Amino acid sequence: MQFSTLTTVLAVLAAAVPAIAAPAAEILEQRCTVGGKPCSSNGDCCSGHCQITIAATFCSN
Repeated sequence: MQFSTLTTVLAVLAAAVPAIAAPAAEILEQRCTVGGKPCSSNGDCCSGHCQITIAATFCSN
């Protein structure tokens, strides 16, 4: 196998590893604990507090 071909094969494998290692990704957002509306600080919530939640999980491959 030529060196350039080996380098190409290794580059393709290295690019594929993150997709195999982490097949799902999560989207994080901030929402009020009471009511669930989007927020950026506790002052945005009428009651409860602003906290980071998982908005969605999707497959990246």
